[in-house]
Amino acid sequence: MQKDELDLDILENADSRTIETLSERYSALSDSDVSRLFARSEELFRSRTTEGRGEYSTSVSGVEIYHRPLWQKILTAAASMVLICSAVAGAAIFCKNNSDYRIGKDGGESSPRSIEDYIGATEEIPYETVLENGKFAMSYDNFTCDSNPLQISGAPYRDAVVAKPFKSVLVEDDKVVAPLNEWEFPVVSGGEYVGFVNCDMRFLMNQELGFWGGQMFAPKLNEALEKGSIAIFTTVDGTYGIYEDNTVVALAADVAYSGSITFEQVDQGYNLLTADSSSDIVYGPMSKEWGVTLKALNVTPTGLTLECSQSGGKKVHELSTGSYFVIQKLSGGVWEDVEYLPQEYEIGWTSEAWIIQKEATAAWNVEWDMIYGELPAGEYRIGKKIMNLRETGAFIESYAFAEFTVQEDDGSAAAVCEREPSPEEIFENNKILTAEEALEWAYDNPVVVQDDGQITSGRDVWDSFFDSVNAKKPASVMCVYNYVLDEESVSPELYEEEKDLYPQLFFCLLRYDGEVFHVKMRKSDETKLDTDETYKYLLHLSAENPDTALYRYTDQYVLVNDPSVTWEQLQRSMFSSQSSDWIKHSTVYMDMYN
Repeated sequence: MQKDELDLDILENADSRTIETLSERYSALSDSDVSRLFARSEELFRSRTTEGRGEYSTSVSGVEIYHRPLWQKILTAAASMVLICSAVAGAAIFCKNNSDYRIGKDGGESSPRSIEDYIGATEEIPYETVLENGKFAMSYDNFTCDSNPLQISGAPYRDAVVAKPFKSVLVEDDKVVAPLNEWEFPVVSGGEYVGFVNCDMRFLMNQELGFWGGQMFAPKLNEALEKGSIAIFTTVDGTYGIYEDNTVVALAADVAYSGSITFEQVDQGYNLLTADSSSDIVYGPMSKEWGVTLKALNVTPTGLTLECSQSGGKKVHELSTGSYFVIQKLSGGVWEDVEYLPQEYEIGWTSEAWIIQKEATAAWNVEWDMIYGELPAGEYRIGKKIMNLRETGAFIESYAFAEFTVQEDDGSAAAVCEREPSPEEIFENNKILTAEEALEWAYDNPVVVQDDGQITSGRDVWDSFFDSVNAKKPASVMCVYNYVLDEESVSPELYEEEKDLYPQLFFCLLRYDGEVFHVKMRKSDETKLDTDETYKYLLHLSAENPDTALYRYTDQYVLVNDPSVTWEQLQRSMFSSQSSDWIKHSTVYMDMYN
């Protein structure tokens, strides 16, 4: 170490007298010394979490709780403004009791900060840009992480999502002074707020945004919103919400608001919260953020087949997962972790990484009898931790879930396995059936049957699926298309050449995730996919056929990527010899009738 450098580690256990002496000696520092002090303190600050912050911990995960060292008093005395404006990063505005920004030289409370200290920089950064920041993802991960680094009650919230953020406004002397340039991102689980990720844009160091997270006033906010919409505002005493009738509720303040500010004055739009605000999701869930969906198939009390599909998504670089999984049971409307069986040794998960290919589907067999035993009848879900290796080289992790049911039966796995497979399981498990067998099975199940151009079964099944699509609710439907070769409608030569290939029956599995459609198709007696495509829209088209047609009308539903496509354009696309006329589409439902 150079003789002119300060080794702050030696002060870890220094006594008060030594601290006071050193504080006086270093009370006036040069700019370079202040910068070095801050850099060192920031390094230590990020590697540890300090006593006294409780639920307002930093967003660094995997940290260890320890007692605040005495050398921090030196930093408070010698560079208090630097530390307050950067390391604390504006946490004071929303922290209950406001203790973190009123620490004086002797550790006691000082007078409140000035209005200027609250406002800081006024240049706003769009919250969409904030969502792309790696530190935001780290802060969000603290709510889903098994180790619960923020020590939040009820965590980890593995299904946590982030709702659209809001800002507070600063109020002084019964008037709105300015907006506070901080984004508060509510973290939501089970439809309720469980905490916040804060992005402070007021006091930037090296153009770095400040991030921190915690439970904060989430429980009080849930309770407050039960009584109506509120606008958020802040004073030097804390944070409050005001109802439309001008009633004020304290959210993060120890004293009641005594002013006469009105709802009309406070409401700026960006600080208004309603009962529906928690459903305006901007980050997650997994199916929308990274385009990953999980589906449970072949469920037994001791295992299942887990299908993982990826389609679309945002900011997807390289997705992968490992052997780890978690099972949760629905109890009283709440998902609770299923307890492990007693183990002689700690459970160790193997370290392989399975790459999740883009625009593809994979399946894994999962067995849990050694970990959870045989699950009793009930509603469950399985969660997998998905990792996204960003271009920066950093991993971002989040959970994806698939719900499943263990059927009420005699308790044996064999009994559950013997149940009739669902239409989707018939498709996904590559069940091989002849055309005759498949058609017989389809008529006995909730499947849409199209037999030589006419819908002969399952119109109600299709209508239910289409109703869900119109409501933008995820749904799936199974269709079968049966084709026969009519000897009277083809030449004798063609009939003799093709007759052994008929009848042919195709399985079609159509899924809608609330945003896009994914269609897969295969012959009933083959496992190879004939079609595996994604589309944006499902159009309902009807037309009157020419007089020479066997049926007068045609009613069809077509998957396309351009919603403006017309019936005439699709007809021209199919029969034109010009490649420029071709329109990518897939007809999934067609009924002809008189």
